[in-house]
Amino acid sequence: MVRDLQASARFYESILGFTPALATPDVRFYWTGHDRRHMFALWQLKPDDHEPRKHTGPDVSTWARSHLAFHLALPDFWIAIENLKRCGIEVRGFDGETDEPSVHTWVPALSVYFPDPDGHALEFISVLDEQPRLSLGVISWSEWNRMNA
Repeated sequence: MVRDLQASARFYESILGFTPALATPDVRFYWTGHDRRHMFALWQLKPDDHEPRKHTGPDVSTWARSHLAFHLALPDFWIAIENLKRCGIEVRGFDGETDEPSVHTWVPALSVYFPDPDGHALEFISVLDEQPRLSLGVISWSEWNRMNA
């Protein structure tokens, strides 16, 4: 759900590179993968709907109206992060304190978080080839690299 469908459509198309699938006055559908197997939709908020929350802190649960994760191959992950930064989008790790990607060690997967124009928490995630390490929780990318060197 978004406040301004046109502005959100520009963000998802121009910055994230989503491919339009269908556009109506109230909804935009997008293909999110190159294989046309995954879809994503933006819906225009109605005047009586609740407003999305604004980003006010490092913890995703305190600022996000919703959380969506998009899987990217590792080379694409790094390209996507650079594109976000070039577009002025703030990228954060899981703890919200750094712009360094985090590793969810139970998968393991590399991830970064960033807000869309309506305060939805978006995540780019890339599954790593290493073995999971359940006891480590979420750590920084640099710490993960030191442990796997």
